[in-house]
Amino acid sequence: MLCLSMEQMSMATYYVDNMLGNNTYCGTDSAHPVNDYRVLKIKPGDKIFFRRGCVFRDFILSPDGTQDQPIYWGAYGEGDSPRFLGSVDLSDEKYWHKKEKDIWECTAYLTSEVCNIIFDSGSSWGRLAWEYGEMKKQGDWYYTHIGFTNRPCPQEYLNKPRRLYLYSEKNPAFFYKNIECALFGERALAFGKNNVVFDSIDFMYSGVHGYLGIDTSYITIKNCGFYFIGGAVWERKRKIRFGNAVELWNSANNITVENCRFDNIYDSCFTTQGCTEYVTPQKIAFTNNECSNFGMAAYELRDRITYDTVFSHNYCHHAGMGFSAQSDERPRNSEIYPEPMGHNIFIWRIENITPRGSVTVSNNRFGETVFGSPIYSKAALLPSQQIKFSNNTFENSDVNVRWCDKDIALKQLKNITRKDVAYEYSTIKYQ
Repeated sequence: MLCLSMEQMSMATYYVDNMLGNNTYCGTDSAHPVNDYRVLKIKPGDKIFFRRGCVFRDFILSPDGTQDQPIYWGAYGEGDSPRFLGSVDLSDEKYWHKKEKDIWECTAYLTSEVCNIIFDSGSSWGRLAWEYGEMKKQGDWYYTHIGFTNRPCPQEYLNKPRRLYLYSEKNPAFFYKNIECALFGERALAFGKNNVVFDSIDFMYSGVHGYLGIDTSYITIKNCGFYFIGGAVWERKRKIRFGNAVELWNSANNITVENCRFDNIYDSCFTTQGCTEYVTPQKIAFTNNECSNFGMAAYELRDRITYDTVFSHNYCHHAGMGFSAQSDERPRNSEIYPEPMGHNIFIWRIENITPRGSVTVSNNRFGETVFGSPIYSKAALLPSQQIKFSNNTFENSDVNVRWCDKDIALKQLKNITRKDVAYEYSTIKYQ
């Protein structure tokens, strides 16, 4: 006979359905779901299931679990994965007032800065105009206060009304079947700091990030989708935008991202970053994912070589494409402008080795890159020797990779897949 502790017996399973649920229900069986997960008193070990087919214009803010009793966020029922959207629906004609010929003003109340506009379920998207007068063709949009959420708002804008304008040959609601306006919002659609699992949930139309982990440990993200993430303005003056699907900031320990789908990500599908308080991330695994239409990289390794990191068995394609490729000219504006963006692997801002640092990139399939390089490293030589490549395949072998700010032939990388790449690169003599 199986005996359960009082702590284990107290673990609960909850069901959430924002179409048929009722917050007066207890939510502990699928026949009586609650409408909003926020009414639940979630404890370590609890499982929260969202009904498939539901769309939540909300974000998930998970409390901490424990290593023995993580908090699990998943899906139940049949149909599409439950979706969490960081956008407002502007598909109704009443939200649009004709300002002048082909220019429409949005009359809906927008709770935060506009970052992107997606039309017809992602079949097309708007192009950001940096000035009102730059709206020239169908789908161009301008927001008066772009870039002022991430940075202080100039004095001359403080008392001005916030307005969204869209270029359209007729009322946008008649031109498009649906219009989703991605907002800055809470900066991400999923938060969970310690001992949390996200499974079979789609995160869409976030103006900044999909999942944001700050000083995190024991996080698993699996079977999830990240679509149309990012586009927020980082710096208006230099015309730089940003947004990552999964961003680990500062310390991160025991993080797994597997069997996920990433499509139309403004910057990177997966990245580790930090600041002056940066504690080196360790035991990171990004495996069996598909990444497409990402503007910066499928994997962006920044600021420090991490411990025991594996990027493997991923399919990465259409680097530099998608909605991030909407600028008038190439290369896309970035912190390293005029160097191109759109790489499968992008390594930068790393000048020093990490004691015991180890990153393995293996068994991946890398698609053709249009503007960038399959692998692009601006890191110094010594830390670069802590990165090992093996058994990766490239759809276009007739290109160079950028390594330590030097070009080498991709075939040179392919020919040494069974050796220690770090050692091989250390022996290359640059002219």
